[in-house]
Amino acid sequence: MDNLESLNLSGMANNSQSAGSNQPLLPSDSEIPDSQHSEEHANTPNSNQVLENFTITPQSSVPAFSFMPLFVWPFSLISSIISGLVFRTLNLFGINKSVTSGNFDGYTAAPTSSSNVITENPELINANSAVKWLVKNCEQYPPIFMGEYSSALATARRAFKYLLIILISEIQDNSNDLLEILREKELIDYINSNNVIFWMGSVLESSGMQVAETLTSGKLPLFALAAPKFDPESNSFRLSIVARMDGIPETATAEAVKSRFLTNWMQTPISRYNNIIQSARNEQEERNRARELRLQQDAAYEASLTRDRIREDNLRIEKEEQKKRELRRQEKRIARENLAKNRQQWRLNVFQKYFDRPEPTGTPSDGVCTLSIRLSNGARIKRKFCGDDPLERIYMFIDTYDLFENKNSQSNQGKQLMPSASLEKDNTKDSDNIATQIDGYVHNYDFKVITAFPKIEISPSTESIRVFLEEQKLWPNVALIVDPLDSDELLTSEEE
Repeated sequence: MDNLESLNLSGMANNSQSAGSNQPLLPSDSEIPDSQHSEEHANTPNSNQVLENFTITPQSSVPAFSFMPLFVWPFSLISSIISGLVFRTLNLFGINKSVTSGNFDGYTAAPTSSSNVITENPELINANSAVKWLVKNCEQYPPIFMGEYSSALATARRAFKYLLIILISEIQDNSNDLLEILREKELIDYINSNNVIFWMGSVLESSGMQVAETLTSGKLPLFALAAPKFDPESNSFRLSIVARMDGIPETATAEAVKSRFLTNWMQTPISRYNNIIQSARNEQEERNRARELRLQQDAAYEASLTRDRIREDNLRIEKEEQKKRELRRQEKRIARENLAKNRQQWRLNVFQKYFDRPEPTGTPSDGVCTLSIRLSNGARIKRKFCGDDPLERIYMFIDTYDLFENKNSQSNQGKQLMPSASLEKDNTKDSDNIATQIDGYVHNYDFKVITAFPKIEISPSTESIRVFLEEQKLWPNVALIVDPLDSDELLTSEEE
């Protein structure tokens, strides 16, 4: 009983302090003048009215002396210590989720099927105690603003909406009546259809107590309605209190629709300011549309610039690629010309070094063999080779045979084939690596040589002609066939 009386007195003291405050109604962010408090303001009772339902019953008589407490008090002390430790441990770990006691009229929160509704909804984790109390004890309620009081003010001012402020104390006797009012569908529909932001706070928290002191709260629950009003000095809209009501009227609980008093109370100021606010809201929407249109135009302009930049970049890249392709074509053309030039020079060097002279004479016993060659054009030629010559010498002869024919033709016409510059330096040097004389040029043959029978391909190697023919039992006379390489074989030969 002592704990209950001290809790009652603490709640009475808080209410008494809030009733006697003369602070401004709203924070400086909204700049709400005190002169507007009187609009539809019910007569504010003094602090004693808050305590009218709380009485302390004095002791009627003094009990007689007894020895029984001397035997009982150790057990009572131990029980109190254990109970206190258990209670504090449960509160420390958040296990004790009971609503703050103080519903002295015997009210008990209605059971709900979702006992973990607060932990399941992440928005309620940082909500104030009044919001959590409403969510836990009311199955339906108006859409409630979850943020701080200052955030609710700023949101209502920017959106040109009304702000319904309700300050409560969860331990008051009429808390059950407030739940009955807030769960009614008529109030929920009215708030949804009239651009009203609903914020709720508790004077049992420091933040709610600051709001109560700002609004000079009297009897709880406190109902206050704020609306945007035009301020000529700042040439802008500021939030001001246009109506307030302290406590629930006694006639409200007797009506069939308990929330009707609240909707009727809001109807008058809303109808008075609705045209102005709606006009301001329309102007704001028009400004928003104009701003959105400008943003769209700016975005379209930026997109056009981006497309132009991309097109210019693509043209520049295409020109650069075209220059690179042209450069590659030119390089390939020069490479082909150089290759043809080097090839012709190599053939001329080989011809003048090895074949611009009479063919060898002698018999097989002298190491001389006779090769009968059928060219790819069907022509047949015979020539003697030294057995010590490499097999590649046969390829060289076939590859330069057209020069031999040209020489004979020019000789018949009185002309002489011009020797190469490299051979003028050393016309007698017997070197098989002619390619080193032409800047590292590597000669590739576009044909292959095959023996007529049996079909054996002769590779252009350094192996001597005599050794190869003797191994194949073809010495000293053999018929050879020149077979042109196809494109794949020629490509493979060039890669090698």
